[in-house]
Amino acid sequence: MDLQRAFEILEIKQTASPSEIKQAYRDLVLIWHPDRCAQNPRLQEKASEKMKELNAAYDYIRLHIKFEKNESQNTWAETTVYDEYMIIRCPNCGTRNRVNKYKNEVIIKCGKCGFNIFDEYYENKETDHEERILCGDGECIGVIGSNGKCTVCGKTLLEGKESDKHKENLRNQIIQQHLKKQKKRRIITNVLVSLAIFVVILSFYLIIRSDQTNKKQPYQVSVPNKIIPKSVSPYNTIPSTQIDTNIFPNKRLPNGTIIRSKKLDGYGRLTIKNGLATDAAAKLIDIPTEICVAYFYIRAGTSFTLKGIDDGSYRLIFVAGEDWDQKRKIFNRYLSCSEFSKMLDFHTIEQLRYDQINTQYSIFEVTLHQVPGGNVRTSRISHEEFSRY
Repeated sequence: MDLQRAFEILEIKQTASPSEIKQAYRDLVLIWHPDRCAQNPRLQEKASEKMKELNAAYDYIRLHIKFEKNESQNTWAETTVYDEYMIIRCPNCGTRNRVNKYKNEVIIKCGKCGFNIFDEYYENKETDHEERILCGDGECIGVIGSNGKCTVCGKTLLEGKESDKHKENLRNQIIQQHLKKQKKRRIITNVLVSLAIFVVILSFYLIIRSDQTNKKQPYQVSVPNKIIPKSVSPYNTIPSTQIDTNIFPNKRLPNGTIIRSKKLDGYGRLTIKNGLATDAAAKLIDIPTEICVAYFYIRAGTSFTLKGIDDGSYRLIFVAGEDWDQKRKIFNRYLSCSEFSKMLDFHTIEQLRYDQINTQYSIFEVTLHQVPGGNVRTSRISHEEFSRY
């Protein structure tokens, strides 16, 4: 590079004074500073190349033209502004050293003669507010001008730093508040989930406890050592008001006791609600084979559901009474045998819906007392007919 080319790069004449050269350089630096194109990588790269060319031209002119401020005896330190570096001339041997301008606390020695130039340079360096200094606000792309304020936002270097620190504190506060809200939501979610799990466990516990309470042990009676009059028989039809319960205790089975049953592995269900004043026992008879598939006990005022009934046609017969005889499998008193006039047909239908099998099966519900509007009648049968199955 020659002087003519250097002046062409700075866009000034060769007859320009040192102050004009310096001002032209600074004006071009403000125009071509890469930070002004931070949002456009292509323009930023182009500006960086232009800045290198400007620095090289300005450096070349300073080497070949004696600036006015270099005439004083303490102006041997010549600086050239780069993006991160500056040039310091050694006062001992005159060698130009390129050092990092932001690490002033490090001892600076000449790369050729080893002379310590740090103290002498910074003691004699003139304060120049027109040196290119970036604005203290990290979000601003301006530089500090000759008036000590940013050319873009108008803040001083200290104000810019304080503003940047204030913005950083605000960002930290927002982040902390966001983290606190997330932590609070997480705690509330965990509490709600734990509460839901506790409610589910408590519900299961109450259900199991209720089932265990309902499943009482079979009624056991110790008959008192009393003489039974010959004129009184435990199998007669004496009204209950005339029977001494101490002599003839009312033995009962737990509700839903299966007295006799075949293997039930179907889908059908039969629910019997006993609305009578006495206990009852029901038999489900398979019509084609005339075989009792299930014989079960229903206490007064309760209901029971028989599950697993296979497809087919069935008869339903039942007996009501008091004082269950475990040996004879029937009541001792107030026997009343009946049969439902309607045949129970159980059917199972399996349908393929999408990729799942949908199973439909029959469910019957029978009530053992007179129901207004009921659609099933009963008919009396003999004790021998009931005991035949």
